[in-house]
Amino acid sequence: MKDNTVLIAKRSKIALIITIIGLVLSVLVQISTFINLGKSDANPLYDAMMSMTYIGLFFMVIAVVGLVFLIKKSYYKAGLTLTITGIACAIFVNPFPGIAILIGGVITSNVDKLEKGER
Repeated sequence: MKDNTVLIAKRSKIALIITIIGLVLSVLVQISTFINLGKSDANPLYDAMMSMTYIGLFFMVIAVVGLVFLIKKSYYKAGLTLTITGIACAIFVNPFPGIAILIGGVITSNVDKLEKGER
């Protein structure tokens, strides 16, 4: 069996960078949503948008937990957490940061398979 340590290190760095980019984008989206919602309370969708913002913040905290798993090199937990969180962020926050987190989770799952020797 061949040694995949270089490939594992390279792909885990790529997954880490993509996930951090997705989290930064989702933080910027949440900040802009708070700023825009704070301008007018007379908006009829104000309460719904605020609840979506709080749900998005919750999933972003879970994405940070997945990022911690990725840094600790627990690739199975990180891949699972980031994949599920990426889908949820794509629904509740914004599609672009959610897709970035989802791609980071898929790459991390691939790293897990490489580490186990399945590929």
